Amino acid sequence: EDRDGLAVFAHNQTLPIIELNDARTINISEHGIAAMDKMNDPPRLFRYGDIVARTKFSGLELEALDKRSLVSELEKAAMWVRSGQSGRKIVPCPINIAEYIISTPEIWNGIPIVEGIVTWPCLTEKLNIIRAPGYDATTRHIHRPTWAVTIPEIPKTPSQLDVHNAVCGIHTFLQDFPFVGLADYANTFALILTHVAFLLVRDKPIFIVDAPTIGSGKGKLIDVCTIPFTFNQVPRNPYSNQKEEIRKTLLGLLLPLPSHVMFDNVIHSLDSDALALALTTGFYQDRELGKSSNPRVPVRCIWLATGNNVHASKEIGRRLVRIRIDRNIEDPSLYKDFKIENLDEYLKTHGWMIQYFALVIANAWVAAGCPRFKGATFGSYQEWTEIIGGMLQVAGIQGFLGNMVSARQEMAEGDDDLLDIFIQEVQPLVG
Repeated sequence: EDRDGLAVFAHNQTLPIIELNDARTINISEHGIAAMDKMNDPPRLFRYGDIVARTKFSGLELEALDKRSLVSELEKAAMWVRSGQSGRKIVPCPINIAEYIISTPEIWNGIPIVEGIVTWPCLTEKLNIIRAPGYDATTRHIHRPTWAVTIPEIPKTPSQLDVHNAVCGIHTFLQDFPFVGLADYANTFALILTHVAFLLVRDKPIFIVDAPTIGSGKGKLIDVCTIPFTFNQVPRNPYSNQKEEIRKTLLGLLLPLPSHVMFDNVIHSLDSDALALALTTGFYQDRELGKSSNPRVPVRCIWLATGNNVHASKEIGRRLVRIRIDRNIEDPSLYKDFKIENLDEYLKTHGWMIQYFALVIANAWVAAGCPRFKGATFGSYQEWTEIIGGMLQVAGIQGFLGNMVSARQEMAEGDDDLLDIFIQEVQPLVG
């Protein structure tokens, strides 16, 4: 036993010992799960849907465990031994134990449930701001701050001057973008504020930054709205015109529980039943590529897309918020008269200020009694509309969702879609 190291491990009590002799798979598996539970403090192993996952080294992404990676975790958590004629020996964790654990979610009770990872402070359902790093069992989210700077303390009851300064501060970052109308400007504020309300609403619409031509600054505007919260640029994903490809792509994008999913430079129409489903049901389930598993994952992310004169199907049109910019020159990439000359560098050094200003507006909304927006209705996103619209009202920002009908009409794919939109808008008026 000394030769195998068993006595040393047992004496130091560094790892529990799991005997493999004459025991049922279910009993051994339960011992393995118990060992992982004991080791999982602070948590780095989580479960969601029918998946066991671990945080990657950066802590900013989750990785679903297959049977081999689960064996690795089980061997970190316990010492596996088997008795024979020559005594007890340390052996590898049998692969069938990992297979059984993966196929039996009901024994995972000790592993904490996770629904996402956020890298910025945001309001919880208790209307306090979550700022401490680590796993929060109440919100079922992992908080991993990415900015190296310390964000100043947010006033609990911001004054009118505080709110005014916050709006002006955000405007400083937006002043170089040629918004087509008041609604496009207000919807940009809505995208920013959706970050601080991330934990308050489950379903979020897809924000489409649209322009008539390339080089208009669509990606830059996305950066202004997201880098203050993520520090790093949101990954850009291509959008296929093949519905089956989008269906297959979605699961891969959603499995790591990202805070954002972005489709960049949409050339074809946004038309996907799978995407429409993911945007409204709170969960997404599909067969994993190259595997027999059919995982079900929570969907809590912020959805983004960019493109030139983007069209959308009727189903996606009912799930989008459009932000349109237009410099009204033949080649907007040649435009040079910017008030912030190097926006990329400015975001790296000052981007955290947008996070601060958005939190000031959020706290002002809480201090005002969380007033709900009484303007436009928005189908499956009424909770999001009432909360974000309420924050915008407190901030004095007008025009929220004011382009909803015109956006649906302009982005509609054909005459049938236009007729449906007309009927949907007129029917409430005529009874």
